[in-house]
Amino acid sequence: MVPNRPRWTWSTAKSPTPSWSSCTPAARAKKTWVIVIGEGCHRDKPSDRLDLPREAGHPDPASYQAERRRLQQDYIGRLTRENHLRYTANNDTELQNIVLRLRDELGELRRGAERQVAPASPPPLSPFSSA
Repeated sequence: MVPNRPRWTWSTAKSPTPSWSSCTPAARAKKTWVIVIGEGCHRDKPSDRLDLPREAGHPDPASYQAERRRLQQDYIGRLTRENHLRYTANNDTELQNIVLRLRDELGELRRGAERQVAPASPPPLSPFSSA
């Protein structure tokens, strides 16, 4: 773990709560992609049911939910100030298109990295070599 870094979890609310994976690459100067999910995207739960505590006996679910949403807004604000690459998907079609574009870009990056790392082919062994 990176010292002095909180470990946050992902949420499917209006704005994502930062995940550990989204904080660590930025700390290491790696390229990051963040997709902000808009209101028009399909969710598995209604918006008012998101960001609630997992444990049923939580003493104040509304306060917990409000705190999570505040953290999400703070995180989006930080991304904006730091000029991170981010996308906003306002509907399911936009989300699908963003993911497909990222998949293509990641494929290009992977192929480039594989070319850089691929070892050169060793010369063929001669039947007369002492190898």
